[in-house]
Amino acid sequence: LKENNNEATTKQNIWDTRGTTISYNARRNRKNYARQNNLKLRIKELESQLQNTPKDHRLQYQMIVTKHKLNLLEQEGMITKLTAARQIYFEQANKPGRWLSY
Repeated sequence: LKENNNEATTKQNIWDTRGTTISYNARRNRKNYARQNNLKLRIKELESQLQNTPKDHRLQYQMIVTKHKLNLLEQEGMITKLTAARQIYFEQANKPGRWLSY
């Protein structure tokens, strides 16, 4: 709250905005996890169907597409985790060396 020097913004408005942001992120994360779980279940179903009919090209194509979609979702998650790790590293970098410069 120290950074927000705007007199027109109330503390209640800030806390309401925080709550809205948290609920939005939670909903988005639940949606992404549900999508990943659905894709994993679909892959298992396709694998069992492919065991029964291994030469079905339609099932093979669906398996490739489903795995690709799952891979894209996992890559998006890894990008956000990598960005967060870089930010934390940047914020915490070389703090012990700072004391040696004085």
